[in-house]
Amino acid sequence: MNISRVVKVLFLLFIISVATTAMAVEKQSAAIPVVADLLLGGWMNGSWVDADTIASHVPAGLKYSTYSFDGRGSDCTGSSPRYEEEGCEYYAVDFADGVAANDSLLAVGSRHDGMLRRPKLQTGGLKPYEELVARYLKNNGISAEPEIQQLVRVDLDGDGSEEVLIVAGNADSSRPVFFENTYSLVLFRRLVAGKVITEVLHQHYYHEDSEGMADSPSGYKTVFAVDINGDGSLELILRGSYYEGFWYEIYEFTGKGLKKVLSDGLGA
Repeated sequence: MNISRVVKVLFLLFIISVATTAMAVEKQSAAIPVVADLLLGGWMNGSWVDADTIASHVPAGLKYSTYSFDGRGSDCTGSSPRYEEEGCEYYAVDFADGVAANDSLLAVGSRHDGMLRRPKLQTGGLKPYEELVARYLKNNGISAEPEIQQLVRVDLDGDGSEEVLIVAGNADSSRPVFFENTYSLVLFRRLVAGKVITEVLHQHYYHEDSEGMADSPSGYKTVFAVDINGDGSLELILRGSYYEGFWYEIYEFTGKGLKKVLSDGLGA
């Protein structure tokens, strides 16, 4: 046996192992910021972190991938987060080439492809979902008709089965007025062991007229489904709105369903 050759092979394997481990640690620890209107937070050191935590770890010149609701956009370069405190406190990120991250364009500071599967808006065949919403309205004392605002289908975890997000409602979140028999409802449907499970993400039922308050009904819409941290599963991103304000919610999908991992926004 050639001892020298064995030593060289073992040394080479050791170097490869160290390099692989270092790359894995670097990939896990690298900050992945998420921006839509403002810095929402992101992924760092194997965990979801808020904007305050990740901001100091986001360098100027970081390359971002951009996404619309159902497609990938061009890459862009971002500034370091800028702390704003006039009116509302938040972190802003500026992008080159006139790119503006908002509810139509999500910017994610990573190089992997985050749109492994595309969400789809369903516009026909809504009757079963209208009947589902009607049951929630009846059970909560609302006599209004079911109104589906969005029905989104997407395979979040890549198992070949589509999950369904239902956004329903007739409440006007742009006005500081509440009207009787209005509502906002967000439902999440998934298949578990051959059985359809429905989860309520948000539900607001307004039973009487009310005005003159610094408040308003809440409204929702699904804006993105993107794999932010590169684990192969898509995160679901909702945008909520109210009179003079809005916020975003990022949900991680696991075997137990959706879990809200980040939320941030602006408002009076």
